[in-house]
Amino acid sequence: MKMWRLTNLVLILLCLFGRAGPLFGSTQENQEKVPEQNKPPVAEQPLSCSDKSSPAFWDNLMHLPVQFINWQKKENILTGQFASPAIFSANQVVFRLLQEDKDGQGSFFEIDDEWEKEMSRKSFLKKIKQDFWVVSYLTINNEKVICEAHQFKTWQSLEISYAQGVKNYSVKVLEFWQNLRVTPVYFIEIRENRAFWLFLRSTDKNQMPEPNEGIGLANGMLVGKFQRFGDGSIGEVLDHDFFDIDPNCVFHIAERKDPRSIKIPKIDSPFTLGSLRIRAKPIDRQYFVKNAPMSPWLWICFYQKDYDKKALVMLRTLGLAPEENGNGNHENGKKLK
Repeated sequence: MKMWRLTNLVLILLCLFGRAGPLFGSTQENQEKVPEQNKPPVAEQPLSCSDKSSPAFWDNLMHLPVQFINWQKKENILTGQFASPAIFSANQVVFRLLQEDKDGQGSFFEIDDEWEKEMSRKSFLKKIKQDFWVVSYLTINNEKVICEAHQFKTWQSLEISYAQGVKNYSVKVLEFWQNLRVTPVYFIEIRENRAFWLFLRSTDKNQMPEPNEGIGLANGMLVGKFQRFGDGSIGEVLDHDFFDIDPNCVFHIAERKDPRSIKIPKIDSPFTLGSLRIRAKPIDRQYFVKNAPMSPWLWICFYQKDYDKKALVMLRTLGLAPEENGNGNHENGKKLK
């Protein structure tokens, strides 16, 4: 499966779903609402920063703005504290940094003008005490393991990137980050303030399985457990649900600049010049509502749980538009909307 990265101005999350959108050829509309009890079972697997294709990874991924204090090189331990300017806390937070040669190592980005630029692990460790960092981490064996770390310079950049939460929590308080979750999804319908979605994982299947088990969605639709992507590959539905869209939800589309690849005579591997750069382009709610359902790209959704209403409230979404081939066309030849 093709792998590429997705970002906003202050928080970048790797996404391993870089395919054209599903065709949803097996979708059927029912007259009555289909009960949601037949969600596909998800096998439990150990958490890992390298496995971003499972719902469990996204359910457990946590985020925290941090100001780093020190690094214990021998133990690969980074110590920091919650970096809010509104709350003083002497409590230190201890993170483990994976070895550079280990599978699932972290990814690091720094601010570069209006863009975020990919940086090496070595460069990150040289700059950890500069500015602030939004750290994305998993708790594995009772340790906070860093999966990603992303530089930011001002709290205003965080405040304008998210609606402030179902309990009106500000980004400057710890409760906002404790409740924040993120997941990559395909939207299938937006009905008033509800956005219905599917979570799919690419498979190694060459043919559509028969029979293709039907899954009833909360909006009354019936979809096949397996879906065909626009490039002909097959994906499996692992989860589905809907978001209540917060009235102040923030909408973006990702823009990117890839490193230049230069071929050198008599050398098999091309030389890469520069680093990956990504930034977020604001879009309005109307554009999102019109284009998100059945669009041929993923949306990364930041949300919180409203336990009183038993709902998932979307605070921000970022569209991952397919790569262009230089002529304004998608990889699959379709024009970008």
